[in-house]
Amino acid sequence: MRLTLIALLALAACSSQPPAADTNIVQSEQTNVTDDASPAPLDKAPVAKDGEKLVEARFRCMDGARIAARFDPAKGTATLTRAGRTIGLKQERMASGIRYSDGGTVFQGKGDNMSFEAPGQPPIACTVIR
Repeated sequence: MRLTLIALLALAACSSQPPAADTNIVQSEQTNVTDDASPAPLDKAPVAKDGEKLVEARFRCMDGARIAARFDPAKGTATLTRAGRTIGLKQERMASGIRYSDGGTVFQGKGDNMSFEAPGQPPIACTVIR
């Protein structure tokens, strides 16, 4: 009887399926989860002369115009291109959001929503293009 039990256990061990993989480990490896909360670096972001990354964004405005913006956080400047015209603006203090101006032209907003105001013109709402 003892020999029969050992033989059955040996056969059962040979025919059993391998243990299932730990799904938590597999999920962690697939999603590359880390404890670091900082955003991933942009691989192809342009670099300013001082080594800090420039931030580029494109906007579509309510009047149909498009704006290409290049922000330089180290210098506190933004360069806008709208309708073939390039405008250099300086950052101004804001309680919330961002504001750039050259004394006449203003580009301000928060998040994906911005407002472009040319001298003598009403503000035009603009939204980031993703």
